[in-house]
Amino acid sequence: MKAWRYRRRTRNGKRGPLGFTLLELLVVLALIALAAAIAAPLAGGSGDAQVIDAAASEIASHLRATRSAAIGANTPRSVTVDVEARTLGSEGGVAAIRLPRKVEMDVTLASSQAIDASRTRVTFYPDGSASGGRIVLRPASQAAGMGAIIDINWLSGRVSMRKGG
Repeated sequence: MKAWRYRRRTRNGKRGPLGFTLLELLVVLALIALAAAIAAPLAGGSGDAQVIDAAASEIASHLRATRSAAIGANTPRSVTVDVEARTLGSEGGVAAIRLPRKVEMDVTLASSQAIDASRTRVTFYPDGSASGGRIVLRPASQAAGMGAIIDINWLSGRVSMRKGG
């Protein structure tokens, strides 16, 4: 089978070099640019996923700051999580966080840290350890799917964040 080759004829009827005209190349580049412009927003993820990632990063930073404050002050510090009010607040001068309405929060923390039916706390100790637990964030528009998981290791007090949920 013979490979296809593109040859064009010049004005005088002779065959010219192999290749494409500048106009043809510009049309192809314009089509590629159009496809990229349409595909770029789709590849970036949904707005809900970005809101959840931002909220998870803010919560993880808040927890890490509270852990650092406990170690620095050599005294236990707590972060209070209120599921109904959708807030996280702590002692030690770290500002409270209010979750956006688009974000749903599930909390699994030690039962000894419960304050009442909707509030509980994570305690960080001066040696760096913590009471431990997990906070899962999901889009309010769907019960399952893309979300973020924030784990608080009870032994090391390390706060880690990953996608999932």
